[in-house]
Amino acid sequence: MTLSHRARQCEIFPLGSPFLVYLYIIAIVEKMFKVVVTVPETHGNKLRSAIGNAGGGKIGNYSHCSFTTKGTGRFLPQDGARPAIGRVGVPQEVLEERIEFLCNENSLKRVLRVIRDNHPYEEPSIDVYPLLAQ
Repeated sequence: MTLSHRARQCEIFPLGSPFLVYLYIIAIVEKMFKVVVTVPETHGNKLRSAIGNAGGGKIGNYSHCSFTTKGTGRFLPQDGARPAIGRVGVPQEVLEERIEFLCNENSLKRVLRVIRDNHPYEEPSIDVYPLLAQ
């Protein structure tokens, strides 16, 4: 890319790239959310697939887009719990994946239902963050 081409691109796309402009436009036109869920590693692929099939992780002409990091989930099942892993009263550590993806407002309720229906935990940890146009 020549310097003059880069300079013209900056005039046309003041945010720096066509992709950033695209994200800015969809945030204005369509309310978007970042959804984060943790799941045991053994169920990560199944959950990612279900999320994508329900409309989560769609960016332009791409579907099933997500980002995953691995970590350790910790919990202590209390009386009345029905843990999928471990036993009541015994602290647990589970290798988990943190799955992050974008979701539009029209798909959000369906995607959250699909997460709960396909997640092995009785009480899955799900975070939903509204994205603001900048």
